[in-house]
Amino acid sequence: MGELSSVDCAALCWALARWGFRPAPAWLELLYRRLSQVAPQLGGRGVINVTWALAMLKVDVPRPVAELLMIEAQVGMPSMSAAGLATLCWALARLQHRPPGFWMEEALRCAHPALRAVPQSARGMPFASLAWALSVWQAVQPTPN
Repeated sequence: MGELSSVDCAALCWALARWGFRPAPAWLELLYRRLSQVAPQLGGRGVINVTWALAMLKVDVPRPVAELLMIEAQVGMPSMSAAGLATLCWALARLQHRPPGFWMEEALRCAHPALRAVPQSARGMPFASLAWALSVWQAVQPTPN
């Protein structure tokens, strides 16, 4: 596992999730250790793929690993698509990791123009995924009309 690149880690996580194969805890520990080493090289798309895959596998991601993925994701947020941001937020919420407030604010700040760039007919899923994540995190209280 120690020789896997960031691309290899992301591809491996994605493939396992698509296959529906949940690795043994000892193997996951090796993966988390390697992800901690290569996270800075993942880039935005890699972080999204890894986070989505871990959420689909329904594994318990240690908080330090989740925080490192959030840090790396925040760096790439301004260039993420609406679908990418929504997938990232959805996956973190499904993994039961609540980002700090400043992280959520940055995600929403970046999501606004990203959603506007998507044709209105394609905004439903990203919007719903973001709303679901925010509700899980209890980040935004609805205001009465």
